[in-house]
Amino acid sequence: MELVIDNLPTLSGQFLCAFTALDKTLITNATRKSYGVNCTTPRTDLLPSIPQGQPSEFS
Repeated sequence: MELVIDNLPTLSGQFLCAFTALDKTLITNATRKSYGVNCTTPRTDLLPSIPQGQPSEFS
């Protein structure tokens, strides 16, 4: 996932991305790029199962 961030300050250290769904948060490494940040998305087998009966926008 590429995030375009205007005026991203120059910071040292590691960048991380947090993905939260159904009260579960997964952290992945991120890479700073000239335009913002590139995040690796979590593996699908690590994502929580969507409960049956949920509206389609949650799937």
